[in-house]
Amino acid sequence: MGFDLGQYLLDQWRKRYEFVEEPSESERLILSSGFQEMLRKLLVEAQSNAHRDGFNEVRPAHLEAALDELLDA
Repeated sequence: MGFDLGQYLLDQWRKRYEFVEEPSESERLILSSGFQEMLRKLLVEAQSNAHRDGFNEVRPAHLEAALDELLDA
């Protein structure tokens, strides 16, 4: 399942930006792994924010704050 998510994110990213050449399989794997790691960090940070605020579930504000924190890092 993990690679499928990374592949989906890579495909969506490629649709948004026009590329001249198709990335190799190893480049695709590296990019999709990077997307997965960024998503994992975002979710872990959002969960930490939720627990800090006394919630058992992540809310949109926690995701937004986590994204801001990751982009500022």
